[in-house]
Amino acid sequence: MRCLTSIMIASACLVPASCASTASVDGRPVVELASPAARPSPHLMQACAQPVAIRPDMQDGQLSAGLTERLWGDDRGALRTCRERHLALSRFISERDAALAGKNIK
Repeated sequence: MRCLTSIMIASACLVPASCASTASVDGRPVVELASPAARPSPHLMQACAQPVAIRPDMQDGQLSAGLTERLWGDDRGALRTCRERHLALSRFISERDAALAGKNIK
């Protein structure tokens, strides 16, 4: 019984020490992220275009080669625009986060 009591007392002494954090907590609000410069342009946040829809009035049994080529070209153009916007957004976030961390990635 004495051994059990000793173990419980030793455990009670160790628990608060293990819960203590060595990192300090800064309670101030993060001003950098509230700045308009920390938010990406609304243009970069736009959703990508949906693939070109083939409407029933475009079909009279089959699509012509010319119409197929035009629809394919429209889809490829939208995909390229979306890719460029996505890369720009990714670059913006990387640069912003690096700046907040005090690093310069350029």
